Amino acid sequence: MVGWAVVIRMNNKKKVMSKGDSLGDFKDICKHIDVIATKLAKEIIKYEPLELIHRGFWSNVYQNIKGLNDQISEQDRYLSGQILEFIQNYLVSLKPVQEKRYSLDDIGWKRIEKLVSDFNDHMLPFFILRSRYLQDNLEKYDIEKDSLHTLDMMHWWGVRGNRYHEHQIVQVSELLLPQKKFFEEVFNYEIEEFLNDLEKIQHTLTFGFHEAMQESISLYEETVKAAKEQPGFDNHLTLDQIQNAIKETGLRDKSMDAMERAFGLALCDVGKLTNFPTLLLEELSWKIGGDKDFWAGGMYAGWPLRVTPLRKRPLVKINNIYYCFDMNNFFDNLYRRIETIILQKIPEKKEAWKDIRKDTSENLALNYLASLLRKAEVFGPIYYGKIGFRKETDGIIIFDDVLVIVEVKSGPLDTGSPLLDFDKHQKKLVELIENPATQAKNFREYLTTNKEIKIYDGNSKKSLVQKKLKLDSFRKIYQCTISIENITHLTSRARKLSPLGVQVHTSANWSISLDDLRVYGELFESSLQFLHFLEQRELAEQSELVELNDELDHLGLYLQKNNYARYADELIEGKNSVRVLWDSFTQEIDDYFTNIFLDKGGVHTKPNQEMPIILREIIIILEKQEKPGRARVSSFLLDGASDYRNTIEDAIKQSLQRQKKVNRPNPFFISGEMSVCAFCVQNEIKVPNEDWRKDYARYRLLISGKDDALILVIHFDRKNIIINVDFDFVSIAKILFMELERIRIRGEQMKISMTTYHFPTSK
Repeated sequence: MVGWAVVIRMNNKKKVMSKGDSLGDFKDICKHIDVIATKLAKEIIKYEPLELIHRGFWSNVYQNIKGLNDQISEQDRYLSGQILEFIQNYLVSLKPVQEKRYSLDDIGWKRIEKLVSDFNDHMLPFFILRSRYLQDNLEKYDIEKDSLHTLDMMHWWGVRGNRYHEHQIVQVSELLLPQKKFFEEVFNYEIEEFLNDLEKIQHTLTFGFHEAMQESISLYEETVKAAKEQPGFDNHLTLDQIQNAIKETGLRDKSMDAMERAFGLALCDVGKLTNFPTLLLEELSWKIGGDKDFWAGGMYAGWPLRVTPLRKRPLVKINNIYYCFDMNNFFDNLYRRIETIILQKIPEKKEAWKDIRKDTSENLALNYLASLLRKAEVFGPIYYGKIGFRKETDGIIIFDDVLVIVEVKSGPLDTGSPLLDFDKHQKKLVELIENPATQAKNFREYLTTNKEIKIYDGNSKKSLVQKKLKLDSFRKIYQCTISIENITHLTSRARKLSPLGVQVHTSANWSISLDDLRVYGELFESSLQFLHFLEQRELAEQSELVELNDELDHLGLYLQKNNYARYADELIEGKNSVRVLWDSFTQEIDDYFTNIFLDKGGVHTKPNQEMPIILREIIIILEKQEKPGRARVSSFLLDGASDYRNTIEDAIKQSLQRQKKVNRPNPFFISGEMSVCAFCVQNEIKVPNEDWRKDYARYRLLISGKDDALILVIHFDRKNIIINVDFDFVSIAKILFMELERIRIRGEQMKISMTTYHFPTSK
């Protein structure tokens, strides 16, 4: 499955879609949702909490068991998760009833399902009508600001799961292990044991049901076998024989445990699964009625647009048992929750904690980038400017002719709702997105202004010079600004956030979460291809048509469409339209990380672009040789669409075949937007010298009417395997007339049947 894009027409950008006219009044829909929430609350507190959650949990499990019921829609699966979340949030935030509670029956469950479904069905009209209300009642209504704010609110309301399951414990481990002494001081519990316990929770909530069912079947078979060995067995099992077999073999306790895991709530019992200390369990859990904020007076009481109880504490405590019913809610905010607990218990260690967190996040970011840009020069932190007034930058990375400026923010976003605490929320967005971009921009401008600068390892007289940087050494300069917080729905469009008061002044700024950077680090196997992606990512940031809700959609689009900013232009070509709506392009990436999580011992192919074998081999050789200028060459070749890439492959094959026949060089020239002149060098074929090659390429440019070309010299062994690649760029744009005439004359002399022509149909 691949993503899709829909072109829509907007006749008046200052008008919210007229669809809102048919949905009624904003105040009325708010009242209506309040009524639904109140009815749902009354329905939920009627029943025994454990009985209600038990049904909610297993209903959700059933609907998400792959292959069990293929007729269940994604919407129904999503709704089952919503029901389970609503039940928990309401039980822990509503005052328990004193009278006897009802036993849950199918009719009561259907009422709860219907109310949660109605609640969700009203949320999209709520957002549309809210925008219409603001448009009608604000003197200065900004549709772009409202659109971004609405996107932020919808993400807050409906999205759970900040990272792939494969990375949930990795994230906690990376950030908490450096804080080991503080963690163990507060909880008197080894952090390594804590991480092992997290693996138990994750494994049990993922594989526990299947394992329990398999164990139940195995125990049943074992019981039957033991019963058949009872005295007096005559091919018919009696109840007494079965009971004796269970008693003699000691299978009763095992069977009860397996059945409780298969059909009860043992899979969710965190206290039983782990060695979590009581303090940690208490600080991570709510008792029934424990949260006083979710239903407190004010707007949107009981709505998930408030801070839900599970966002603050992911466990539920019932009858002195601590339960975890949902892995995403558990892991999404786990690191920040533990951070909060520790700093509440030892507030005097706050600054030390923050220092370690800062250093850790910077090291992680630089390490992930270094894994993407292998054998690059990495410096961090660095200082620049006059002594005593030097400014700090978290790091820089130099790879060939590319400079990457790195700024990292480790601070938290906030704990408030983007709807009810927008001002505070907006200030945090500035802190996490705008401020690091501005810091990176300051370094870039300092280098641009001074042309040549020194970077130091400190801000004192004793500080050492780490390196001299020359502006003209860099063909490309990127800013990579990284946050611990996963706000990918906003960072994926960072340069378009100015209506929210968040300014990112250059399209060369790549704003990304550490979670997403981790994904890039695992997927890209070629540093040169990653740099090409950065070029395409910059073009997408410039485009008004590319507005994606997820950073990994940028990667998915790149893998599928290559120059996806151009693809967006082609979608609206000839149409009077101003916007493209994009749906998820991450399916292949999602499937890959799902497969490696579910089948850790298997071999799984990483998502990548389709590419001719010879072109891929050229990129690999360029990377191995590490020749200066290789990044420009690889990006030039990778810019081409599939037909261009195939043309190069075919031309190389034909050239090799032709040379074998005529026993002399048979260069080829591809004319077009991306002109290439290539020479295939085989053992028995001598390649012309450099001057001859350049004159030949310039002559072909001259007669084709193009200005620039890449010269490739591709060396093959006797088995036609590429062993070396040389390259150069030539241009005739500024060559004087007399020199052009010389090139023309020489070209006519050298072209004698040596060239085959190949014309790509597009870039």
